[in-house]
Amino acid sequence: MKTSPLNATLRVPCTLNPTPNAFWAGLLLLLTSWCVVVPASHAALTVTNLYNTHAVPGYEMVDDIGGIGHDLANSFTTGGSSVLLNSVSVEFAGGFVGIGSAFTAYLYNDATGMPGASLVTFTGNSDPHSGGTFAYTPSAPTTLLPSTTYWLVFNAQAGAPDEQYPIYTTADVSQTGDPGWSIGDSFVYRDVISGTPGSWIGQNVLAPPNALQFELDTTAVPEPSRTLLFGSGLASLLFVRRRRSFPATRL
Repeated sequence: MKTSPLNATLRVPCTLNPTPNAFWAGLLLLLTSWCVVVPASHAALTVTNLYNTHAVPGYEMVDDIGGIGHDLANSFTTGGSSVLLNSVSVEFAGGFVGIGSAFTAYLYNDATGMPGASLVTFTGNSDPHSGGTFAYTPSAPTTLLPSTTYWLVFNAQAGAPDEQYPIYTTADVSQTGDPGWSIGDSFVYRDVISGTPGSWIGQNVLAPPNALQFELDTTAVPEPSRTLLFGSGLASLLFVRRRRSFPATRL
């Protein structure tokens, strides 16, 4: 009696057994992850108006005279990718009163076109009344989100009276920098009475634009290109090892 084909033992050759080529392909991918050229992240000028012509009279004052003063702020908008904020450089005019160290810079978020809440405090020269360009760095790592408006806020309300820090301004609304980045055309200000700040006030709409002059320096957030390649190569090698340890059985 002949055995029915349906009762015969089905023998299917395994096609999933790893070949030496699979092993070497995984190893090559693993090694490539360390040899591939990945652009290094580096600090770079992102946007500036420092080199624009000064406005007339040329500066605006961050001050505290006898407990009465005012803060200044200017917005900027980021480009299309996240970056790490390295520093902001601010240009000051010289020749004004300064008997203490009261100047402070902050980064604020945006609240419907005005400074909202403080995100980070900058560290740097707290007595720049002599004039010049000074760099201020965030006191904590700070990532700026893409296509987002932020504010630089400056004040002199540290309890030391008679402080004047004039920041240069420009009526030239152009800027130099990376695509998508921009600096707000006009600063805003708020009065501070005995340490209590009032509401932010914009410039007269009939007045010409007048922006504070500063420069932002950032670093691109690193892309995980090398990590992805390494992970892919390692996964390939583990797969090959697993298949060798547990060969496919025949049915």
